Amino acid sequence: MNNLLIHILFFYYSVEFLFSRLIPFKKEDSILIVKLDAIGDMVIWIDVAEEIRSVYNDKKIVLICNNACLPIVEHLPFFDEVIGVDKHKLLINIGYRINLIKKVLCRKFSKVINPVYSRDYFSQDILIKLIRADEKIGSKGQYSNNNNIIAGFISDSKQIEKISLKLKLKGDKYYDNLIEVSYINLMEKTRNAEFCRKCINPNFNSNIPQIHFELPELNTFSSLNSKDYVLIFLGASTPRKLWKKQNYVDLIKELKEKNIVVSAAKGEERIWNEIKEEFPFEYIDKVIDLIGKTSLIELFSLIKNAQYIITNDTSASHITVLTRTPSVCLLGGGHYGRFQPYEVENIAEEDKKILPKVVNHKMDCYGCNTICKYINDKETTWPCIENITVKQVLDKIKQIEND
Repeated sequence: MNNLLIHILFFYYSVEFLFSRLIPFKKEDSILIVKLDAIGDMVIWIDVAEEIRSVYNDKKIVLICNNACLPIVEHLPFFDEVIGVDKHKLLINIGYRINLIKKVLCRKFSKVINPVYSRDYFSQDILIKLIRADEKIGSKGQYSNNNNIIAGFISDSKQIEKISLKLKLKGDKYYDNLIEVSYINLMEKTRNAEFCRKCINPNFNSNIPQIHFELPELNTFSSLNSKDYVLIFLGASTPRKLWKKQNYVDLIKELKEKNIVVSAAKGEERIWNEIKEEFPFEYIDKVIDLIGKTSLIELFSLIKNAQYIITNDTSASHITVLTRTPSVCLLGGGHYGRFQPYEVENIAEEDKKILPKVVNHKMDCYGCNTICKYINDKETTWPCIENITVKQVLDKIKQIEND
């Protein structure tokens, strides 16, 4: 049955492609960038976006991005047009796909670039196939993100790998130029720079860009004073990244002389509510709860004005680099070295102090690509994060305070 669903899906893609060729189009001298990954990935990539704007300063630049990133990219001066995409709807909603196709395929671009290393067939490559352009450029990259989607249809891991390989070979054919990449474990900023050097500017080095938009003042959304609080960002892309609740309680007790603010995305309020219910303690009412109460741009301001921040390996950690706010990052081993610890090729000496200070629990299974051999469910914290101690975090905080 599951194999049948996949065949039906590909039959639909074939019909969709034939339909797309019937849409009339106009040629335009513009560059289209397709970058559909998450907020943290977008923040890491901003230095490359700035370089693309500099190199193609005489052309219109259009960005197709994840809807979640719109509050950031719409404020950046690098794009002449931004098209937001709901990735979930793109995968499952035929009406939504047709409307997006009509919006994009009435144009033929000079060049389309997909700079993402971890491509996937179902949202990126199939879109590249449909888009009209004189030249289509992508990273040779890898397809690990594809496996999670295929796993929704098939449970056998060997079959998943087999299908994913076939899809990559198919997806590769949709590009005119695939950029060769290093298959060693590179930090994402370095990998982005590698791609940029090979197809945008051979002299480019990764860097920490300035924030190119004005942040709201703290007093417009809170009663906090700048540099008068410590921020603990509780949210994460998966519950498996969440530190033990007792650890947060013990950490807050150790920081009782500080003004503590907790934050996370809307919909993650339960994390703090569960901590308060299970571990009530003397200082609990002094903690300022801003979970779900700030916009993404307000979160930038909240992070920028903090003394320092303790966060999981999530978008907030990457925002701290852009705002130059000292931070401690609780890091697991699934992608160790890819998104953290930070590497920046062109960095001022004073900026080295504001790179996230990583705390981790080393295990022999590091590099598992978050396919944990110890945890099978989607709720239990990975052991490489669960076993990070409060003392490790406090030691990093001391380093920040002594810098």
